[in-house]
Amino acid sequence: MSRTTRESFRGQGISKKISRQNKTLEQLLNEALVPEEEQPYEVPANWLWTKLGYFAQFERGITFPAAAKENSKGEGLIGCARTANIQEEFDWEDLIYIDSKYLKDNREKLVKIGDILMSSANSYNLVGKVVYVEDLLEEIAFGGFLLCLRTKSIEPRFLYYLLKYMFLSGEIQKLATQTTNIANINTTSLEELLIALPNIAEQIRIVYRVELLLAKINEARGLLEEARETFTNRRAAILAKAFRGELTRKWREEHPDVESAKKLLQSISVQLLNDSSLDSIPPTWAYCHLGEYVENHDGKRVPVALQTRNNRKGKFPYYGASGIIDYIDGYTHEGEYLLIAEDGANLLTRTKPIAFIARDKFWVNNHAHVVKCKGDIPNEYLSYYLNSIDLSNYVTGTAQPKLTQKNLKIIPIPVPPLEEQLLIVEILTNIFQSEEVIKESYAQVEKVLDATQQAILAKAFRGELGTNNLEEESALKLLRDVLKEKTKMEI
Repeated sequence: MSRTTRESFRGQGISKKISRQNKTLEQLLNEALVPEEEQPYEVPANWLWTKLGYFAQFERGITFPAAAKENSKGEGLIGCARTANIQEEFDWEDLIYIDSKYLKDNREKLVKIGDILMSSANSYNLVGKVVYVEDLLEEIAFGGFLLCLRTKSIEPRFLYYLLKYMFLSGEIQKLATQTTNIANINTTSLEELLIALPNIAEQIRIVYRVELLLAKINEARGLLEEARETFTNRRAAILAKAFRGELTRKWREEHPDVESAKKLLQSISVQLLNDSSLDSIPPTWAYCHLGEYVENHDGKRVPVALQTRNNRKGKFPYYGASGIIDYIDGYTHEGEYLLIAEDGANLLTRTKPIAFIARDKFWVNNHAHVVKCKGDIPNEYLSYYLNSIDLSNYVTGTAQPKLTQKNLKIIPIPVPPLEEQLLIVEILTNIFQSEEVIKESYAQVEKVLDATQQAILAKAFRGELGTNNLEEESALKLLRDVLKEKTKMEI
């Protein structure tokens, strides 16, 4: 297979220690160079292909019992980095703390400026993700699911961007071994990783050009995020107006004789809620508790373990706290129902809807409440309302947040007349459907930015950014110096 079509960056092996073994420097040099037929792609003439193990040292993180983790700093404790901290920049907001005794006085397990931290044990999509340590806000160690790469012989930021490119292109993940739930990358496979290397001067120029170009992409990402936040804030404002009656004020003026919500609720035997502490609503509206407003169908829920579901694949949706999580060969409910998350962090973080409509035949596990509005009242109205309000006062627990059936029932609901409910649902649906089209265009822009970033990095490590000077010395001298230092040989 030619080097221009070869995809693998895995080498044929490298010893953990370079020893003389009666070999000359030239013999060691030939071993360190990757044969042309094994090179993944062409690079400029003064670059070379070699293996990462010649230029990087690897340090595994410390191990400690799960019970040793603390969420805040205290006497005798030290911060510890973990996979969650490996973001575009190191996330200092999410450190855990452990007893410093787990360091065992090994200061190599402390994070240093210029380190490259890699997620070496994670899901397949995230294993191999790297972050460059620009500065240290406090002294911290790094945990056992992280690998620290250090180099003195090449520009560390060059190595960081190279590894980032390999992660984004999926090459790093190919080194991983997969177990049931986790992928692992070991130091042996990283030592064998083939890398294209220019001289130091070109490495520095590449880093400068890459950071300049990526800064423009990050600026675009910032503008995109601002636009998304604007949509989020606008959505929240629209929902707040909807449930204060402001969106339908004109409609009420044009329909003064509409039957009030009080009569609607009395017709379905719902007890009214009179609480002066609640937000003011139009006089034709009324409050009641959610438990009065709906029929509860939690009794039909049945949890099914993943292993069992794997043997019961079918066409019926299987719902959990945040929506469909699988498909199964049977159903627990039939018709239209409103599902409301019973547990999970999303009850507090609200990154996904906590209430959603399920229709036709479907299965629900014990992580979502199943309710249906009484009479002809639309489930969509209640769904929109629950997704618009803060439920933290009704959620118990922090490690595992839970919205019990008891607390669900006491949530106060502002109820408009039936016709107005239907109108509110129609208005909100039309607005948010239009927004979804715009949000989809944002997603497409983000994909373009991702592709552009990857294209920049691909060009950088093929010598195609226009920074390389063929008249400069070859990277071969750099490799010679590294081998000489490692073997203490003299030319």
